[in-house]
Amino acid sequence: MASRHEASEVFFFEDTIYVALGTDVRECKSILLWAVQNSGGKNICILHVHQPPQLIPFVGGRAPANKLKESIVRKYGENERQQMQKTLDDYLLICRQMGV
Repeated sequence: MASRHEASEVFFFEDTIYVALGTDVRECKSILLWAVQNSGGKNICILHVHQPPQLIPFVGGRAPANKLKESIVRKYGENERQQMQKTLDDYLLICRQMGV
């Protein structure tokens, strides 16, 4: 499966640094480390922006989500949510290891 790469961004707003990170922890770890090291004691908020998939893996290929049964789309979405939760947990572990 091809890796989906999302851009990572860092935004500063008042006393919080917002860090938008992609799904590949190894690829985005350096951005999170930079944000933590340059936070100056500010709060850090890790962001995930969910984009519902247009195509869903189905029977040896990919099918448009709007052409599949709702139960299949829902199950795929739940699997995606669980994977994203694991990814966010990995980012939180990095923060904890740095004492944040």
